[in-house]
Amino acid sequence: MKTKNLISVAALMLAVIFTSCEKDETYVKDLAGSWDATVTYSGGAEFPLDITVEQTANGSLNGSIGAMEMSGSLRESEFIMTYRDLQDNAITYHGSFNSEDKVSGSFFAEGAYLGTWTAIRNN
Repeated sequence: MKTKNLISVAALMLAVIFTSCEKDETYVKDLAGSWDATVTYSGGAEFPLDITVEQTANGSLNGSIGAMEMSGSLRESEFIMTYRDLQDNAITYHGSFNSEDKVSGSFFAEGAYLGTWTAIRNN
């Protein structure tokens, strides 16, 4: 009897774990549009930034981050956007959706961590 109860408890725990790990797919992942972003460098300095994105049906991204042209890709709820700064360094923004109108992530220069960023869709 104890073994049967233990198996039932283990099965219930697994069901709870798998249910809590399901992705929220209640909206289509669409980055197209204008975003108001805040960039926070690892040293604590914060800067506002405008991001404009055009998205194709296959998830390709084009647009601008500030005054710089960027390109990238979206796959499920994660995306990457890259541009070259004035010193020709590749600046890459990794991000994911927090909700339909909010995204966040980290950014890097030539692979070195610079900080975090968040953006809210500008309707």
